[in-house]
Amino acid sequence: VDITLDGTYALRALLEGIGGEVFATEHDRIRHELWEHDWRQARADHGDQARPEHLTRTEAQRGADALVEMARRAAASRAAGTSGTPPRPLITVLVDHETFTQRVCETARGVIVAPELLADALFEAEVERVVFEPANRTMHIGRKARFFRGALRRCIEIRDRWCTHPGCRVPADQCDIDHITPWNRGGRTSLDNGRLLCGPHNRHAYQRQHQHPGPSPPAAA
Repeated sequence: VDITLDGTYALRALLEGIGGEVFATEHDRIRHELWEHDWRQARADHGDQARPEHLTRTEAQRGADALVEMARRAAASRAAGTSGTPPRPLITVLVDHETFTQRVCETARGVIVAPELLADALFEAEVERVVFEPANRTMHIGRKARFFRGALRRCIEIRDRWCTHPGCRVPADQCDIDHITPWNRGGRTSLDNGRLLCGPHNRHAYQRQHQHPGPSPPAAA
């Protein structure tokens, strides 16, 4: 971190794969919170006429504010005496047979990491294994459960990894799980009838299904 001549701060960083994943996940989560706050404010001010240009901050400004917010929350946690041992990381290994035999590791965001870095993390980590059955044997809960929860939700998060709307790269932890065939039209709460959609694209899909007019969703942070 360098202080510039005009009194602003310039940041430069190069992080290894696992540390970068931890940083990027938390930064993106807070940045998305700020985007949701800005969008609610735009809707309060402009109603159904709200557009992305009505947001009070640019994407870059929200990214910078998210860094400051991360520091504020860390400082508040320390001041409150709650900054003890950090939570144990959850390691999700995404692998097929070919990948397994070649010992290639990657994070949920698709970042390739060296096996030795993963080995270091495993000493402190929780490890989960998710096995997908062949295409004709899908995991499902059935009609009695409307919402995707627990292991079923986690399976869809790991399978899709990002919002499934074409071109959208909002990560799984910022997405909702939507019924492909809507629940009110007989759709099942099952692995093959669920998909990840970010908040704006999920709302847009709902509006299209129910033919409700409304503004086009802005690009999610």
